[in-house]
Amino acid sequence: MMILKSDGAVISTDARCIQNIIGQMRGLMFKRHIGDNYALIFYFKKKRIVDLHMLFVPFSIDVLLLDGDLVIMDTATLRPWVGYYKSKKKGTYVVEMKAGVVVRCGLKVGDRVCFAMQNLHI
Repeated sequence: MMILKSDGAVISTDARCIQNIIGQMRGLMFKRHIGDNYALIFYFKKKRIVDLHMLFVPFSIDVLLLDGDLVIMDTATLRPWVGYYKSKKKGTYVVEMKAGVVVRCGLKVGDRVCFAMQNLHI
């Protein structure tokens, strides 16, 4: 799966979606590193306040909080091991990526992204 900006610019070419609670609890814990194009997408059936921690994650990450229309509601960069994030708004999706992607791609609150699988855009 890919993550694209609304103008078609590529954010991630190796995105994985996690919908089950066990996968969401584990997230990026115990991974030694992630690639520059890797992203982990969390989908919540019901909008919710999101809490993220960086315990057992030895690298920094960027976080996107998205609404149901895939509009960015918030961004954050979390430090390894000690980073913590709690959203101020309820979101439908969270995207975790390598630190620096938000700046490199020029992502900001209000931007819309899309998820693409081959020729299918969601």
